[in-house]
Amino acid sequence: MDFLNNENSFLVDYQLKNPVVSMNSQHSIARKFRYLFAQKGQLWAEPNRSSLKKQMRFAYKNRALCRRKGQQGRKDMLKLSWNHAGSSLKRAVEKVIRIKNQR
Repeated sequence: MDFLNNENSFLVDYQLKNPVVSMNSQHSIARKFRYLFAQKGQLWAEPNRSSLKKQMRFAYKNRALCRRKGQQGRKDMLKLSWNHAGSSLKRAVEKVIRIKNQR
């Protein structure tokens, strides 16, 4: 959800679950990498299959909307570069320093 929204994606309902449990299920894509997700407290978004099917069907029937969302997604992603992230972090640090110096 850091960069996905209703304007650039088909959002799917989900529940936060322990990834180890999900990776042990019969529907798991890759059990081979379970050890990467074995740290205590880790959670990931497990999609609701009914919601996923509904969104996939809707996307299939609405190709023009898919195109618009894809174009918006591309615009949104161009804003997310290392340079942009660095500039944002620099501005945030400078703001904190200014506030601290005003006290």
